[in-house]
Amino acid sequence: MFSRSDKALYNLAQTRLMSQSTDPIYHQAIDLIMLYQPVYLMVDYFHLRGIAWAGEQDAIRCWQIDDAGYLDLFGPGFAALSWMTAPALAMVVTYAVRVRRRTGQNVQSIQA
Repeated sequence: MFSRSDKALYNLAQTRLMSQSTDPIYHQAIDLIMLYQPVYLMVDYFHLRGIAWAGEQDAIRCWQIDDAGYLDLFGPGFAALSWMTAPALAMVVTYAVRVRRRTGQNVQSIQA
């Protein structure tokens, strides 16, 4: 069984390798990774400190008070994926769930 830090380090190594490729598919794969990896980093911040995850708003409040430097790391991501892009991302997830249901694939695997 791999620990949370093992998974994070693996993703970091893979992303570094893929970023060196000239193949645009690898760059698109990095874009997909960047959709979920920051969420893991946010939740793991609290998990590793033994603090229960209470949601994004509480996380932001906590970082504003206790660790503004960590919050600053997510700044570029916030700018790139603003709340205005959320409906488009929701449509992609909804489409994926529908396709999986039609094909009989396990829907839980895309919600992880």
